[in-house]
Amino acid sequence: MADSGIQDILSKDKNARIVTAGDFNEFAFVQPLEEYTKISGLKDMDEVVKIDKVERYTYLFDMNAQELDHMFVSPSLAKKSKAEFEHIHVNTWPEYDAQISDHDPSVARLDVCA
Repeated sequence: MADSGIQDILSKDKNARIVTAGDFNEFAFVQPLEEYTKISGLKDMDEVVKIDKVERYTYLFDMNAQELDHMFVSPSLAKKSKAEFEHIHVNTWPEYDAQISDHDPSVARLDVCA
């Protein structure tokens, strides 16, 4: 993952508004993502908005709810009290033929202008 570029941007502008999001195909607690947040300085949106740990899933594999999709934001966005983030569980529980995707979408609302 290209995280030193993010660190370079934040070293030049601590108020830079940076978002990385998508299917990271990893759990938040594994070493690659822990290193990513440590090196990049980005914050996990689940932690920022304090989503309950049992709701932090976006994928179902063998009836095990897993979080493989993530959103990370720069500290300037994480400090915004109006930040909202949610995993919408529309694909993990319907029958296979009724699913639109194999992942649940995650939706955020951030104030990137202030």
